[in-house]
Amino acid sequence: MSAERRPPAVTLACVFIGVSGLLLLVNLISALTSWGSLELQEAVQSELDSGLLGDQDLSLATALEVLRYALLVLVVVAIAATVLAFATARGDRAARLVLTVLCGLGAVVFALSGFVGLLPAIFLAGSAFVLWSPESRVWFDVTNDRTPSPELLAKVATRAEERRASPELPPVYPGASAHGFDRPERRAVPSSVTTAAVTMLVSSLLVGSAVAVNVLMYLVRLADPSEYAVIFGDQPPPAETLYSLGDSERTVVLVVAVSTVLAVLSLLGFLVAIGLLLNRPRWRVPALVLSYVGLLGAATTVPLALPVAIAALVTIVLLRRRESREWSGHR
Repeated sequence: MSAERRPPAVTLACVFIGVSGLLLLVNLISALTSWGSLELQEAVQSELDSGLLGDQDLSLATALEVLRYALLVLVVVAIAATVLAFATARGDRAARLVLTVLCGLGAVVFALSGFVGLLPAIFLAGSAFVLWSPESRVWFDVTNDRTPSPELLAKVATRAEERRASPELPPVYPGASAHGFDRPERRAVPSSVTTAAVTMLVSSLLVGSAVAVNVLMYLVRLADPSEYAVIFGDQPPPAETLYSLGDSERTVVLVVAVSTVLAVLSLLGFLVAIGLLLNRPRWRVPALVLSYVGLLGAATTVPLALPVAIAALVTIVLLRRRESREWSGHR
């Protein structure tokens, strides 16, 4: 392996972290430039009144000051993540170590934030794992004029041989070979397709679950407001909180209609991902189409749908790799 041949997984991980850092930085700067707006003050005051921030005696001015310093810290983290991702892609070992620590801390923070942070946590943990895979470790050693250990080189060679292997399936039934009815040989599912399918599967499940919870809350509140108060208290549906929607019947109809479309797309994504994992090469094109649709839809609601957009982008990149195209019969 040469220094010029960076493992594609390392490139993908660095691009994911770098782009995420840039998008986070842009949104943080946008929030800081409009600091002190009436909408922000109302949102912080609402959190203070609900007691979610813990200290009931915390004033609005103090809360805004603490929040501002927290955002400034996040600005530094976003810049550091972007710079470190670039340096890691160039083979810097120290940058890889620091970036791994940041990914680990970010994954823990996102995981503790609840259901919405599950997908970013998985991506960050996966990126940290990729940076220390055997192929990555060999590339970093060679790039920095270090000699990889024989055990590590043997492990990389074994994994490469396993990926190239294409096991031959048995005949459809005993004696079929004698009559010319052998099962056509099918190649093993490439690791890029498997990773894309798992990414698509997880994102589809998360989007579908979020849509189901949102629709359920709207329908319960529309049918019986008193029962809604008993179950959910003063917590509004997620769509109403994120997009400042009203609670009129027209809004409910619109939310249910959009949620139905999202639910259908999530179901299709789930089924297509299962098909890819079951070694169905013809399902690669439908998976690409659904990923492009998901990317375009999520791009209109960034940064709220940033995890979904990143998941769709990762799926597209993986399914367009050469081994994925060859697996499905496309050159």
